[in-house]
Amino acid sequence: MAEGKKKPRISREDALELLFALAVSPEAETVPAEDCCGRVLAEDLISPEAVPPFPKSPLDGYALRGEDTADASPGSPVVLRITEEIAAGNAPRKPVLPGEAAKILTGAPIPAGANAVVRFEETQFTAETVTLTAPVRPNTDIVPAGDDLQPGQRFGKRGERITPPTAGMLAAVGRETVRVFRRPRVTVISTGSELTGPGEPLEYGKIRNSSYALLKGYMENAGAEVDTLGIVGDDPDVIAEAMQRALMRSDMVVTTGGVSVGDYDYVLAASEKISARRLFWKVRFRPGGTMLAAEKDGKVILGLSGNPASASLGLHLIGLPFLRALCGQEKKPLARTKARLLTPIKKDSPYGRLVRGRMELADGEVCFRCMDHQGNGALTSLLGCDMIADIPPDTPPLPEGTVIDAYIL
Repeated sequence: MAEGKKKPRISREDALELLFALAVSPEAETVPAEDCCGRVLAEDLISPEAVPPFPKSPLDGYALRGEDTADASPGSPVVLRITEEIAAGNAPRKPVLPGEAAKILTGAPIPAGANAVVRFEETQFTAETVTLTAPVRPNTDIVPAGDDLQPGQRFGKRGERITPPTAGMLAAVGRETVRVFRRPRVTVISTGSELTGPGEPLEYGKIRNSSYALLKGYMENAGAEVDTLGIVGDDPDVIAEAMQRALMRSDMVVTTGGVSVGDYDYVLAASEKISARRLFWKVRFRPGGTMLAAEKDGKVILGLSGNPASASLGLHLIGLPFLRALCGQEKKPLARTKARLLTPIKKDSPYGRLVRGRMELADGEVCFRCMDHQGNGALTSLLGCDMIADIPPDTPPLPEGTVIDAYIL
């Protein structure tokens, strides 16, 4: 193709918009509540009951009537008769009447008639009596019924990922099962005759296939089930056949390598051989923007760079937001924030640049520390990386202290 006829790179926003415009209808399934962490809710979670279901004591002490202690002082102590001991898991056997108290342990129900709890350390006691030298106000140290959740209160929203606290709340309200969206299945095709699989001897001129493990981890963290068809050599017919097989077994296909314009870059040609509809090819960011998105039978083929770090940037900015939608989450891009550079960016960025880094807090401000190695194939630049600085085109070197825009991973 002549230079003057080259199509310009598409913007990140437009690339995501094209993906988000595709129909996404994740299926729902029912799973045991104890196995639901990390899944995406296919229902709102509404509490059927109060949590806790009864007023309880938050500490070890004595349940009593606050009005009985109104005149207590060191010179005029109040002595109350102990009627029973209530341990967690046991119900009170009798109400607390004027002049009485019940010994109570943490988590135990408050007996009828009592309206306050005083801790052991603030009393003098025997097996039969408890003595107070200071008043205890009514409603002191009582956790009311429904303090955590009220009946009918929502504690989880459809489309949200289930966190350990959400799973704990499901157990707290007695749920045994929960409706979640099925995990989307993603198949990765690693292209490149130079790649060597794990456990194989490394011949001179070959490289290890590190991208699969890297991308698999990111996509599994996002909620997908990921497998691979292995390594496919640089042959457009073989790549096309692998794409067809992957589409039959998957909700999404991800390829690595062969997505540029080199003599052995065949992913675009392979997608055209199977009549996949091209959505975009090459996005306006570097590194990682040399990527392909195509659609076939309602499923996406996402072609990423063969360089691990570049592939991860393309996946984070474009692939994972769409994959999360396949998981049942809201369609939205990566979150952005302002951050202050803790280390300078020494090179200029004539075409714009994505810089890998780590988020730190300094004096209450979000800050960005650049990773040491920024090469396209530098896996070490991803160790501890949880932010990506977004440096616009025509930006000169930036000194420490400059405020930049950054994506939060």
